[in-house]
Amino acid sequence: MSADPALLLNRLQNVKRTGDQQWRACCPVHESKSRSSLSIRQVEDGRLLIHCHGGCEPLEILKVCGLEMTDLMPERITHNATPQEKQKWCEAATMREWEKARATIQHEARVIWVAGKQIKDGKPLNDVDDKRLDEALEQITIQGRKLNAR
Repeated sequence: MSADPALLLNRLQNVKRTGDQQWRACCPVHESKSRSSLSIRQVEDGRLLIHCHGGCEPLEILKVCGLEMTDLMPERITHNATPQEKQKWCEAATMREWEKARATIQHEARVIWVAGKQIKDGKPLNDVDDKRLDEALEQITIQGRKLNAR
């Protein structure tokens, strides 16, 4: 369940995709020479986030586009949802969290591998490397706790 980005993007000018679930466009509130003063991003929970680099408020932007803040939000679990739908949504959220934790652990394991290879090659770790290694170990511990909490 996600907000539909097209609902907002179709109301903006000079829309360009800048990444996975990320766009830039002209802000409809202020006159800007920049063709990409408005950043739009869809986050994992399905919300659309908007940010004007010229300082315009999100509510102003939405008003000009004929939208409301709720249009940037995904459909939420309601009292009308069946128990099976609620369970399906909860399971999907759990799987997203597990995938994030797995990806973080995998990345941090690579950091540790690089440090180990450096030590194996007889090159000592400097203070920056040592601090980054500590951070990697901390992140693995945090993500491991998230996985064990489920």
